[in-house]
Amino acid sequence: PKLDGIEAGKIIKKESKKTKIIFLTAYSDTKKLLSAIRVQASDFLIKPVSRSELKNALDKTISIIKKENKDNRLIIDFNLQISIDIENGLIYKKGQLIDMTKSEVDLLKFFCKYQNQIVSKIDIFNYVWDDLEKEFSDVSVRNLVMNLRKKIPEGLIENIYGGGYIFKI
Repeated sequence: PKLDGIEAGKIIKKESKKTKIIFLTAYSDTKKLLSAIRVQASDFLIKPVSRSELKNALDKTISIIKKENKDNRLIIDFNLQISIDIENGLIYKKGQLIDMTKSEVDLLKFFCKYQNQIVSKIDIFNYVWDDLEKEFSDVSVRNLVMNLRKKIPEGLIENIYGGGYIFKI
């Protein structure tokens, strides 16, 4: 509580040099800007910040992360050493590949693509089964989600009232 953003950023960077920081501040003086640069901030936005400015800063930061993280893995660490390879839809637990069915891999890829967004059971069904002739099956989707839940940390997939899910990262 007694630290400003720059000091907090220095502490964060000591712990993890890979962590990206975007400063949102009311200060526009050169001294603060230089301090943020020394902390290796991804961006420095002066309030009030428009949605487009924030989106641009986030897009730029995501781009930097993707370049640094060439193996395209989204790392989820809950002291369980879980990592998800988004591109290939694979789960590693403590360095060991977890066996998954093709449908589970497809579902994981779908969830990673739409992480932190509500997705409907119908959208899941259409993506995973990819067969316009096949009739929608609520049971199939629920069973597939249940099986994937057994292989990932608890709480990553949440049910949404009305027939959907959200993959929270």
